[in-house]
Amino acid sequence: MAMGNTSLMSRPLVTVVIPAFNASRTIAATLDSVVAQTYDNLEILVVDDGSTDSTAEIVLAYRDRDPRITLIKQANGGVAAARNTGIKVARGHYIAPIDADDIWHPAKIEKQMVVLLAGGPEMGLVYSPCRIIDANNGVLRTSPLYGCQGWVFCQHIYINFVGNGSSLLFRKKVALEVGGYDSRLRAWGAEGSEDLLFQFRVAARYRFGCAPEYLIGYRHLPERMSSNAGRMFNSHKIALELIRAEYPGVPQFVYEWALAKTKIGIAPKLIHKGECRSALALILYSWRHDSLLALLRFFFYGPRKGRRVLELLKQRLAETDLNPRPRRSFYEFDPTEGRHVNYAYIVKSRMKRLAEIDRQLTESKGYRAVV
Repeated sequence: MAMGNTSLMSRPLVTVVIPAFNASRTIAATLDSVVAQTYDNLEILVVDDGSTDSTAEIVLAYRDRDPRITLIKQANGGVAAARNTGIKVARGHYIAPIDADDIWHPAKIEKQMVVLLAGGPEMGLVYSPCRIIDANNGVLRTSPLYGCQGWVFCQHIYINFVGNGSSLLFRKKVALEVGGYDSRLRAWGAEGSEDLLFQFRVAARYRFGCAPEYLIGYRHLPERMSSNAGRMFNSHKIALELIRAEYPGVPQFVYEWALAKTKIGIAPKLIHKGECRSALALILYSWRHDSLLALLRFFFYGPRKGRRVLELLKQRLAETDLNPRPRRSFYEFDPTEGRHVNYAYIVKSRMKRLAEIDRQLTESKGYRAVV
């Protein structure tokens, strides 16, 4: 029998945690997507992290219509602190975080709970791929579906196949065991990779599961933290340094591959912003630590992408329609659409090798030095 058709009492309570800071423009869309979940045994905690706009008033209006919603107000402490507040007071044994500018497909929690419960106690976390959306829920692009499952620690260090913090569903006890989200990144001026660092620590202790459908709408706005390439890189670098210190059993080249891949990916963004000296430093690092990937990126993928950009520019110059059709809404897509990943051969071979390292380290508990 499908989970959505079972009685309310037979389904575990899931706590949705929504950190919100000055989210008045988007919090309504987020709450609409949460209250519409087919899995309705929910506790919905909105943690207002010191907002100075009308975020709290909007949430209270929703609470008047839906008693599952609770507003928690606290002084501004950052997204990690806000999530940790929600996790600490959650009544549910299962936690589903969502940022106050993202949205979910109605079946998100239901489909992920099926995977998590079927995975048994060794499975600590389930994720799904996302679609990148604009301010009006129109789909900008669809993220790759890597489909990584099981013991994935080294694979996740190399590729962030989860992509964002709104795609998760995890056990509360797992979050408490790893210390929740690390709020030190904010103190170090390096917010942005709290989700990734949390996922690394979970992956070192538990298996990951994947509900392989596009159930998350990840909103891309110019002011969003993740749109700042320099800050996100610095945050990612610190997250990797913390994990390397905590789990010294992981081979050094795994971290070098991961940093080189990140740097070579950020370099074009810095060039676009005119920060050529910084971009050159990243390229040289990538060349020293992963020359094959750097070579392929610039001499194969670079020209191919360049040609594509020129084609798009020519197409736009030739357009005469002053009223283009709006983008297709996130909710208009079948969540099974677009399930693919275009691995480069080098990445595919490395992921295979990293999966084998994950298997070996898990069997020997080789990377669990501090667990």
